[in-house]
Amino acid sequence: MSKRIKATDDGILVATDDPQLQRLLKSISEADGRQVLRAAGVAATIQMQEYHPQLVVFDLDVSSSSNAITEIRHLSDVPVVALSSLRAEADLVNALDLGADDYVQKPFRIAELLARLRSVLQHRFRGRDEEPVFCFGPL
Repeated sequence: MSKRIKATDDGILVATDDPQLQRLLKSISEADGRQVLRAAGVAATIQMQEYHPQLVVFDLDVSSSSNAITEIRHLSDVPVVALSSLRAEADLVNALDLGADDYVQKPFRIAELLARLRSVLQHRFRGRDEEPVFCFGPL
């Protein structure tokens, strides 16, 4: 049984076989103040074990493994944002059911992608090490 790892603050892992998309995501993420690690598709699981990224951006279109999100989920609780040019609702639902935290259609708007990445990260780290507080009337 493999050890589950927790996400840390070692940057964003961009997992795609498309070098142009790797460069674009590296450029826009670094401009947004984030360190970027790059991996070719399925190699993301190997990179995750070594670097422990705080977020994985996974390109579903050029990956050679449709089970990569599931593999990532078995290794870690790191948030995963899936990118794809597939537009069918079933494709979006499938990616989310496999464990993706968000799904962004290509071609994407840069500002929207960055906002979604920030949102996933905020949700991820907002409640870390905090107990939920419930209020009901005077209680």
